[in-house]
Amino acid sequence: MPDAKSILNLGLGKIAASRIVSMDPPRSPIEKHCAQGYVHWRDLELAKRDWMFAYISGYPLTSEGPPLTSPTDGRAYRFGLPTDFIRPLRSKATEWERRGGYLYSASSTHSIAIRQASTSMKVSSNWFSDTRVREPVR
Repeated sequence: MPDAKSILNLGLGKIAASRIVSMDPPRSPIEKHCAQGYVHWRDLELAKRDWMFAYISGYPLTSEGPPLTSPTDGRAYRFGLPTDFIRPLRSKATEWERRGGYLYSASSTHSIAIRQASTSMKVSSNWFSDTRVREPVR
């Protein structure tokens, strides 16, 4: 598995910039810039796509409170979303609607696909596992 330095050097090579030698400790200005920005850039790139290697089966949601008494759109159940997620992922058969930090649905139980934010700030050999996507149970 490539490490952060090799990944950054591949990107720097694409723009004909000088290669970095070390990120720990960084010595040159470009090494300092890369060391400071790598985790952020990595998380942004991983969040852009639905990576196939990161799918796991359904992320269960818990209904918050009793059903709404008079929903105008038929979605009587409200589900809280995790605080560390980036976005819920829709499938073709999705009937829920997102409003703020909640999902509203006509069903009392729900599992959705969800992309969580990266929880690791340390570069490791398994850096792809830092972002996880959940696939709905069908």
